[in-house]
Amino acid sequence: MTSLFSKVIFRLFGIQIIHSQLGEDLILSLLLEGKKDGMYIDIGANHPKKFNNTYLLYKSGWHGINIEPNLKKIGAFKKKRARDINLAIGVGPKETSMKYYRFDEDTLNTFDYAFAEKNKNMGHKLIDTIDVPVKPLSTIFKNNIPSGKNVDVMTLDTEGYDMEVLKSNDWNKYRPHFIVIETLEYKRSELGQRYDDIFNPYMESIGYKPVANTVVNTIYQDTAARVLDINVREYTPLK
Repeated sequence: MTSLFSKVIFRLFGIQIIHSQLGEDLILSLLLEGKKDGMYIDIGANHPKKFNNTYLLYKSGWHGINIEPNLKKIGAFKKKRARDINLAIGVGPKETSMKYYRFDEDTLNTFDYAFAEKNKNMGHKLIDTIDVPVKPLSTIFKNNIPSGKNVDVMTLDTEGYDMEVLKSNDWNKYRPHFIVIETLEYKRSELGQRYDDIFNPYMESIGYKPVANTVVNTIYQDTAARVLDINVREYTPLK
């Protein structure tokens, strides 16, 4: 019924139903206008639909990889995102096992000790700490992406661990066309500071430019991408 209602609303009023937090999925759809069968990697996916940056793409016929360390969540992905590869692991500098801090509000779960301590200081309850297998991003690309296949979108939401995830990739080999990164500090009762001064220089150093942001997230585009099979809109970098 929800799907039918969404289609009716869209046809009558031109309103697109979104699933991401602040319309990131709709922005990606506009950036990748004309792409019917793309591929994504969603790292720190949390929920197959709610506040998810890739579910709108999935509904459009896309497929990809969802990475969610919380074992309690991965079953929902296998049910609701059956075309996808769904991995109950983390992403980090090397193949190992790492402590994963789980909170009463599971969107705050993290591998980062300092982020976990900040959560506790803000009054969030730490439920437990478990060991989770972790692999570098480059290994995940190598093991799961067919040779010659391009990843169109990668989205990150690892609660304080995004930079370590980015640094675990081989950017000479694996380059998603667009990358979505949470660039706003989380605070419980007020707007946090932006992390542009941290992420923008690193993304520029690996050949990406910021083309959109939604207060919480920034979308970066590969400046070296030469996409021949789809119409990718070119945007002026944000200042």
